[in-house]
Amino acid sequence: MDANALSRFMDKVHKDPDTGCWEWTAGKDRAGYGAFRINNKTYKSHRLIAEHHGKDITDKVVRHQCDNPGCVNPDHLLTGTQADNIQDMMDRGRHAQGSNNGASKLTESQVIAMRKKYKSGGVTIKSIAEQNNVSRDMCGRILKNLAWRHI
Repeated sequence: MDANALSRFMDKVHKDPDTGCWEWTAGKDRAGYGAFRINNKTYKSHRLIAEHHGKDITDKVVRHQCDNPGCVNPDHLLTGTQADNIQDMMDRGRHAQGSNNGASKLTESQVIAMRKKYKSGGVTIKSIAEQNNVSRDMCGRILKNLAWRHI
């Protein structure tokens, strides 16, 4: 990025003294990532600044240590694989789990009730699965705390 482009870039950045984030103030996509144009080509702002600061972004994703997609502070940016990025998401609890998962048939209260009923005895996994309209396999995973572990 040449000096003129860098100057234009930095004009679109607000440095937050509380978080240390350099917040992108210009156009962003739906996920909150900044966009910057150079020579009629649009770049993701965090990727562009990471590369400008010497990070090798070839065939890599640029991850945010601060978990802020609008941040372009090079000290907050790491490169890695998509698997690293997914692990970051999991570690930080940003994945859709439980009833927030669009494919979920159950709510947290239903899962709690299923586990309570099973622990009280006298019922089978099959009967609980049928009552809750889930497969026996999924019901077993829930009751053994292999699924819906967050509750």
